[in-house]
Amino acid sequence: MWRRTVSTLACASALLSPARRAAPARRAAVRMAADAPKKILVLGGDGFCGWPCAVHMSDKGHDVTIVDNLSRRDIDTELGCDSLTPISHPEVRIAAWKELTGKTIDFVNLDVAQEYDRLAALIADVRPDSIAAWKE
Repeated sequence: MWRRTVSTLACASALLSPARRAAPARRAAVRMAADAPKKILVLGGDGFCGWPCAVHMSDKGHDVTIVDNLSRRDIDTELGCDSLTPISHPEVRIAAWKELTGKTIDFVNLDVAQEYDRLAALIADVRPDSIAAWKE
């Protein structure tokens, strides 16, 4: 039994990323860089997946900017219906998040498919480390 365990551990070690196999001092430097707060754009941040992603990243200490054109809300308005799950406007949810945690999330109303110039300007201004795309 112990041989299988040792063999499994050896195989698992071989699958680790180079940073995980590196010397302890190098691992610490990589870990510090990975733990540093990042600037993150969340495209589609008003949606079912985008909002939890934005909140999670903000909770981890990252600087989050939600980018959404609120098209789903416009469709509901056009059809004269409401979502099965009532969802507050992004500004209301962002204010509640700030009140609850003291952390901020920025919001930009922007259609990434139609307003490329504004998106490019936003990316140049924010200079995000990562972009999470949850948009439709």
